[in-house]
Amino acid sequence: VANGVFGQRLAETGNALAIPMTLHRPDSAKRAPRAPQLLLLHGLCMSEAGWRRGAHPAFEAEMRGQGWDVAYLRYNSGLRISRNGAALASLLEADAAKGPLWLVGHSMGGLIARSALHQAREAGLRWPSRVRALVTLGAPHDGAALERLGNHANRLFRVSPYTAPFARLGNLRSDGIRDLRHGNLLEDDWRDTPDPDHAHDPRRPVPLAPGVRHVLVAATRSEAADAPPAKLRDDLLVSVPSALAHAHHGSSPVERHVLPGLDHMGLLGSRRVHDLLRRIVGR
Repeated sequence: VANGVFGQRLAETGNALAIPMTLHRPDSAKRAPRAPQLLLLHGLCMSEAGWRRGAHPAFEAEMRGQGWDVAYLRYNSGLRISRNGAALASLLEADAAKGPLWLVGHSMGGLIARSALHQAREAGLRWPSRVRALVTLGAPHDGAALERLGNHANRLFRVSPYTAPFARLGNLRSDGIRDLRHGNLLEDDWRDTPDPDHAHDPRRPVPLAPGVRHVLVAATRSEAADAPPAKLRDDLLVSVPSALAHAHHGSSPVERHVLPGLDHMGLLGSRRVHDLLRRIVGR
């Protein structure tokens, strides 16, 4: 949580609490270098332990029993999404795994996976050729309304000298949280915006990666998903339209799924999510 809220400050000051990016597997896990790999990326203010709830432990054991290398990314979620994306691109390039790769990102983790894949392709790295699918679970591809609302409040606090201290308090939130305002993926999305509380969307479009199957999953607290996405209740953090990213296009096949009666954190342990993952990986 500290890294999610203050992570960039911890990293800039060399604080020992700043989390380095690492890949994690159970100590007992044995893997072959060319085994199929499932890499799971957590969201804001979380760690790899957040996945281990509900149906997920049984799903992980099942995949390992079938010879899969199941790995979890741990990272400082207070850093810029673009910088975490660049770090992940380098980490995967250096990893010993050589088998086909499936990426699964929850919330911010889905944006980091997209950023890493785009930056790696731009740099001519080798590992993107391993990627078979990218699955995002409740990822705010078009931003999170909660951060936009908080940012608007922070701008209002700056109007009066009596409320200015509250604006300074709001400015303590991390760069990673700010990136969720519009779903920034690249350094260009924030580098030339001097006001950190800007309201405009500065992003340049990032197409979905070619040659990679994309599966975009949204949760809704509505009990049925037969209404238009804009009419469905959000998952408490991310709206259905943002998670489905209809405005993002590319040459790759895209699947979009809405899971009713589920909230943002419920995606991590949902049997419906794991049934979908089994179908995606062909098991």
